[in-house]
Parts: sequence; C-alpha cells; structure tokens
Amino acid sequence: MKVGLIGFFGVGALSDDLILDATKRLILKERPKTVFDELVMWRSVKDGRVDVDYLNGFDLLVLCGGSLLGKCTFQPVNAIASWHDKVDTPLAIMGTGYRFEPRLEPLADDMRQRMRLLFKKAYPIMLRGLRTVYHCGNNGIPLENVKCLGEPIIGAGYDSPTRRRSIIGGNVRNMPWNEVQYTDNTVVQKLLAQVYDWLIEETGMDVELLALREYPDDNDLEGALRVVKMMRNGDRVHIGHKLTIGELRRVMNYSFWFGARCHPAVYCAAVGIPFVGFEAQFNKMEDFLSVHKSSCYITAFGDLEKFKEKYKEAMDTEYQKALKESVWRNSREIQRFVREMLGVTG
Repeated sequence: MKVGLIGFFGVGALSDDLILDATKRLILKERPKTVFDELVMWRSVKDGRVDVDYLNGFDLLVLCGGSLLGKCTFQPVNAIASWHDKVDTPLAIMGTGYRFEPRLEPLADDMRQRMRLLFKKAYPIMLRGLRTVYHCGNNGIPLENVKCLGEPIIGAGYDSPTRRRSIIGGNVRNMPWNEVQYTDNTVVQKLLAQVYDWLIEETGMDVELLALREYPDDNDLEGALRVVKMMRNGDRVHIGHKLTIGELRRVMNYSFWFGARCHPAVYCAAVGIPFVGFEAQFNKMEDFLSVHKSSCYITAFGDLEKFKEKYKEAMDTEYQKALKESVWRNSREIQRFVREMLGVTG
C-alpha cells in the first residue's frame, strides 16, 4: 500500500515531525508493508510534484496534523480541492486543526469552497478538537462524517518512561506573535521566564529547554537564550537543540513539562508526564484539551499566579487519573479510526 501523508513535514519543525512519526506508527501497526511519501509544502511548491497524475499514484492520501484548515495556502490541499473531480485516490483527514485568526474570519468565499470540496471528498474525517469542529461548522463546512478524536500522537502507542528524570522540560518560541493574537513577544517571554524561575525554586529541579525549530522567523534557540537572560536562575537552565525525532523521544522523560509548542504537551499526555499547556498559536492547546474535557493551560494573557493554579491542578492525582483514563479511551478510538481509514476489518 502506498500512502501520501500531507502535512507540514520536513521543514525543520520537530513538533510537526512528531505528528508524522505518530501517524506512520499507527498505519504500520495495521499495514506493516506500507510505503510512505510525505507531501510537504516546500517540496511540492519547489519542484511542482503535485499534479493529478502524481496524486493518483497513491492508494490513499491522508491530510494529517497541524493547523491546515482555514486560512490555508498549503499547496497539496489546494491542489486536491481544485482537482477534486479528477483525483481518484481516496482521501482521509486525520487529526488536523483549524487555523483560527480573528482578523481573517469569516473565511473568504474561495477558501470556504475549497474546504467544502475537501470535506465532501474525504472519508473518514478526524478533527483535532471541538474548536476546530465549531469553526468548520461556522463556515458552512459539512460535518456529517466528522469525528472529533484529537491528535494522532495520543493513539500511537508510545511507551511511558519507566523512570523520569528529575528535571523540568520546556520550550520557548521566538516569532512575531502579533501575527496572530498577541502583541509583544517580549511580554510572552517574560512570563515564561517567571514561570521557569518559580518552577526551579518550587521543585528544586533544573530546567531543560528544547529548540524544536530553528528558522529565521521562528527560532526556538534564540527564544530560549532570550528567556534565560531574563531569569534569576538562568544558570540552572540547559538548552538542547539539533535533535532528531529519536533523540526527542529519548529526552522526553521529564518530571514535568511546560512549553510554548503544542505537540510536546500532547506527547506528555500520551505517556503520562504531568504538564501545563501554553496557548501559543491558533488555539491549538484549547482545541486538543477539549477532547479530554481539560482546561489545564494558560495563555499569553495569563500571569504567574494563573500558572501556579494550573500547576496545582496538573499535579493533582485525581486529575492525572482522569486524564490518563481519557487518553486511554481516546487512543482506542483513534486506532479504530485508522483501521476504518485503511479498510482493515476485524
């Protein structure tokens, strides 16, 4: 079976490549001989590989991960929508979210029409969370075949760490925050610095900040260095970068996680590491946690006292038990979805 995975892959965003890894694991569990090709944005635009004949060369196309719905200039998505009546390959949507930007709502008519064509062609459809379902419905997107099951990472069967390191894990983005809903990157990073200082003093543990993307306009290493300079306890912060997916999974055995990217927090939920989410972009954290009836996250408009409140919630044994049970049920639902997507019976 030849499967084309359509997502924001191979562009130096390790958190998105974690989605890719999880999606492959889910598919290979059911069909071990599957051959994959990732239809990443930069490659398809650069070499013009996305055309009808190329798309029809697959047995299945899967739009997966990331905020690919809504305000979207993603070449493969637009190609499928434009050529929906010529592309014979079955299409599924798996765990993707809605790219909500207040200044761009409602969607332009042409993008709304492309999304309608995508949803008309796709089956089955699994969306990331309740906010994505709401915004799709609000733009007239048909929801008859939609299942709201969250993130593929939850169902991928990652092993929980047998022993957690006595260290706090985290991540800092360094991007033009005013693109979306926040006004000043420095304000956000000051909040993160306050939180990491408090965690060091509260737990006695050091902090390890992971750079998961190092692009000129979105460089986690630069963000981490800026936050360290703002901290009282900057000498107790370690920075890891240039990681592979395998290395990321090996180091993700922290005692606690708080970071500015969504998918490491999703991974923590999957393997049972306590975390507080941070709402950094496109309401991803709210969207993901809605599936688990949780609001254990803060936004850039929060403060240290709000974080302390959420930290207490995250460390509560009853909350952890409830989240673990929700994740377990959700992982089974995602695995059933994948079997349906692949036509696996029994």
